[in-house]
Amino acid sequence: MLFRDRREAGQMLARKLEAYAGLSDVLILALPRGGVPVAFEVARALQAPLDVFSASRRASDVQVLAADASSAASKGGPAEPVLGLPRPTVILVDDGLTSGLTVRAAVVALRPQAGRLVLALPVTTPAVYEELAAETDEVVCARTPEASRAVGLWYQDFSPTTAPEVRDLLERAARRSSSVPSRPAS
Repeated sequence: MLFRDRREAGQMLARKLEAYAGLSDVLILALPRGGVPVAFEVARALQAPLDVFSASRRASDVQVLAADASSAASKGGPAEPVLGLPRPTVILVDDGLTSGLTVRAAVVALRPQAGRLVLALPVTTPAVYEELAAETDEVVCARTPEASRAVGLWYQDFSPTTAPEVRDLLERAARRSSSVPSRPAS
């Protein structure tokens, strides 16, 4: 069964992550660009702040950008790396994985900063799932098909996520998270 789009995939993941809803120490980090629409839905459902986590396949090129900093960076201004909370529960979100190289770089960078590191994905193979489960505290995945050559094969609409769309979602998330109270972490 295919996901209609990244939004539906995020809504499905959010249902699987309900235990984290409303907790004050949860931070949702999206891998750009395709992970942002998925993570936006997760952050909205969990009432958690959303930031972008930029990672290349080399762990030394990893950076966390707050929503406001992301907007500044996209306009050519400086962006300050931030994590926001001391040792937060970090839920790292992407739109799916086949090899997991970029996610592994992000996990290496986040592991020492996160109190708990959760990886949330709409789709990945069982082999990648198992490998990443050994490197994180938890992996939440909606679908684990035996083989997948491309993440886009699991979506009806896998059109590219644009920079303006990313900016819009981050701005909406920032407005929402500044007005939603959260409950203390348990």
